[in-house]
Amino acid sequence: MDRFAACVSVLIQSQTASVAALHGLLSEGSNYAKLRPQLETSLKLVKAAEKQLKQN
Repeated sequence: MDRFAACVSVLIQSQTASVAALHGLLSEGSNYAKLRPQLETSLKLVKAAEKQLKQN
């Protein structure tokens, strides 16, 4: 159960990064170069969660 909770926590962090990127996309003066780090963080976290799920 602890692994599942850790996985959910990582997915929540990924979602937070995605929302931050979306917020940036909707802001004036934003471009892909500014959003890329947030999107990469989100993807990295999703892949980490996927890896955790596959280990179970």
